[in-house]
Amino acid sequence: MPPPRTEPVREDEARALVLAELTTRYPVVVTSCRLSTRGTHWILTANTEVYVRTGDESRAMIGLREVLADRATGAVEALGGPTGVALDWPHGDTKLRSTEQS
Repeated sequence: MPPPRTEPVREDEARALVLAELTTRYPVVVTSCRLSTRGTHWILTANTEVYVRTGDESRAMIGLREVLADRATGAVEALGGPTGVALDWPHGDTKLRSTEQS
């Protein structure tokens, strides 16, 4: 567990945390980042750079709806379970927890 934070996670930190957690065969980019209504989490969307640039669905992360980054702790959690050719998870190593995994 990361050490306690004295200041909330900034947007640039949230982006870096999410990118560090997503393990794919292709580089990943964050496509959007917004603060939750209550201001407790950053809500991010991400996909492979190849998919974002070209629309090549064979290189897309499928099923990952959004990723939350807790502003108080920096903990990252996926909403949905990403699958697809480009993604090594759920069969590979990752620290990212999905709401669809048990």
